Amino acid sequence: MSIHTLFSYLTGLAFFLFALPMIKKGWGYWKIKQCIVQNSVNQIRDIQPGLVAFSAQAIPLISRESELPQLLKTPLALKSALYYSYRLSEYHRKRGFFFYSMPIKKGEETCIFCLEDETSQILLDPHNAEMKIGKNFNVDSFLDSDYRGRIASLLQSEGKSLPLGILKTIIYQENYIEPGDQIFILGTAVQENLPNNEWDTNDLRPLVIKKQKGQPFIITDDNKDLFYRLNQNNAYLFFFLGGFFLILSIMTLCSILLKID
Repeated sequence: MSIHTLFSYLTGLAFFLFALPMIKKGWGYWKIKQCIVQNSVNQIRDIQPGLVAFSAQAIPLISRESELPQLLKTPLALKSALYYSYRLSEYHRKRGFFFYSMPIKKGEETCIFCLEDETSQILLDPHNAEMKIGKNFNVDSFLDSDYRGRIASLLQSEGKSLPLGILKTIIYQENYIEPGDQIFILGTAVQENLPNNEWDTNDLRPLVIKKQKGQPFIITDDNKDLFYRLNQNNAYLFFFLGGFFLILSIMTLCSILLKID
């Protein structure tokens, strides 16, 4: 076998290996799109056990004892939230531009909360959900001097300190869900006993939206139509790219076989 033939074989194989993950990724987006179409529910009162896709307003659970809502506090913006995630990264500048970043710390915290529309309420357990939350709060330690003290405290817990000069900066980002936010959920409704002893659950349906093995569980602050289109467009994009590399692979390998004949 000549070097040219071996190179052609390897090129065809490389195209094939590029194609497979892209087609698989496209199929994943396509399945999410189909789940939205097949399991959409317009109102909470119509939800039955099983996979459901719907939009609702996020509201906190209320404590029976104190009559106060169950809320979290975001680390830097100090927002009252039902869910938040954060990321702390060190960016290195080169000739005035950000050149590369190094992740320092990231995390998230969530609590069980309710979903409400004009017809009813239902409980949501967001643990183990795939969160796609765009609402955010960003801080640059070089530009936002008001937050440098709090960022320094977060860095200190990781054994780091604020960088000096203009060649390095710390970027902090929070994403969060606040009470009253409209969110879209693709998850599984499960028949469960509600925690009546601690929280006021009198107005809730006896169902919980939560993660179930083998089923998608996604929470996003995009509306239903936008989230549907994003998954549809991503599916088409990755199918196209995967198909393109697959065709290149077939053409490359076929050209070798034709030369051998």
